[in-house]
Amino acid sequence: MNSTADFLFTPEEAAEAALDFLARLQAPDGATVWGKIGTVWHCLARRGDTACLPKPDKLHAAASLPDHVRLHRLGSESAPLGWLLWHGHKAADELTSRLAYLLSGHLLGA
Repeated sequence: MNSTADFLFTPEEAAEAALDFLARLQAPDGATVWGKIGTVWHCLARRGDTACLPKPDKLHAAASLPDHVRLHRLGSESAPLGWLLWHGHKAADELTSRLAYLLSGHLLGA
C-alpha cells in the first residue's frame, strides 16, 4: 500500500507544510520540527525565533519546559519519530494534535 509519503512530500517538505498550518492555528513566535533518521535527530523545518526551543535529546524531561513552550510528540511515546515544537501564547489544542498525527503518519510512511 502506498502512502502520501511516496507521492507528495519529503520529510522536510511535510515539516514545512506542517509549520504553514501551525502558523495559521497558533501564530507562534517560533516553531521547529525535528525528525529522527536512523539514530540521529535532524531539524526538518524551522520558522521564526527558535532559540528558546529545546533540542530533541532534552525532551525526556518535558516537565522542565518553560511555560510558553508547546510540543507534540510525533510517533509513539516509547520511540518518537520526531517532535513538533513551538512557543507563543496559545496552548496546544485538538487541531494542533491532529496536525501532529498527520505529520507522524507521514514520517512513519517515509
